[in-house]
Amino acid sequence: MKQLIYETKDLYIAAYLIAIGHSLKNHSRYDGEIYFVFDNNENIQQEVNKFISRKALVDPVAYSQSMRSLKSVLYAIKSENGNNNYGRYIR
Repeated sequence: MKQLIYETKDLYIAAYLIAIGHSLKNHSRYDGEIYFVFDNNENIQQEVNKFISRKALVDPVAYSQSMRSLKSVLYAIKSENGNNNYGRYIR
């Protein structure tokens, strides 16, 4: 059975996926780690494999904007929890 979502806790992969046009559907925090959630379509794993194998090409401006956006998400979650004692957080 095919999974309906793709999750990653890798900030750089998430930023790459956003920069190439995948939409961030959600994010969650579990056991102190943040997971970025995307729809699992037919090419997302191929794109992740390209990124990991250093064969991916991306617009550097789009990638840096994606990184800034995701870092804002991380900062907002940290602020909501007050400190580094995050516990279990699911949005």
